[in-house]
Amino acid sequence: MGWNFELVDGPYGGTTEGPAWDGSGLLFTHIPASKIFRFDPGSGTSSVFKIGTNNANGLMFDAGGTLYACEGGGRRVVR
Repeated sequence: MGWNFELVDGPYGGTTEGPAWDGSGLLFTHIPASKIFRFDPGSGTSSVFKIGTNNANGLMFDAGGTLYACEGGGRRVVR
């Protein structure tokens, strides 16, 4: 069984991480740039969701829709 992957955005140069689905788009981090991006599958584009994330990597939404991120630069979890 083979997988076929399609590049939908990037390359960003460096590590991207996350990802977290918000119900209609995919949030992901670009760790070296300290940014969170949101990919919209309808338009096929990504936009900056948040800057200055202290090198956030892992993302997750709670049941109420609050976004949490693991800040590698701050060694903490933030919302």
